[in-house]
Amino acid sequence: MEGNMNDSFLENNDAEKFKNEYLECSENFTNAFLETQQAKININNKKAIWNETVNKINEAENQLTAMNDPYQLFEEKMEQSYLDPDDEILLKSFTTKFFGILNMPSVEPSEDETAPKKARMESEE
Repeated sequence: MEGNMNDSFLENNDAEKFKNEYLECSENFTNAFLETQQAKININNKKAIWNETVNKINEAENQLTAMNDPYQLFEEKMEQSYLDPDDEILLKSFTTKFFGILNMPSVEPSEDETAPKKARMESEE
């Protein structure tokens, strides 16, 4: 009987040891799983922030393009060195939009600055 009692004690001791190892492994697995889930959440949050940043950059580029279009048209007309009344309206529209966005007052040309242009236009007619 004595041998059976020792065997029984060893089996119980081994069972307790395996149980503790199982619980430790289970806890480690659970912790690793929770850390993985948190990492996924963090990655998704960073993706959302990145997407928002990209959207803001695209929006800013679109605004710059929209601002630049009237300026490009005006610049092309300036290369022809002749402004008709429609071009002056385009210039005023551009400066109003541009300086309005920058919250700066637009500067109207003085009478002295427009005099040579008027003289040139009158001589061309």
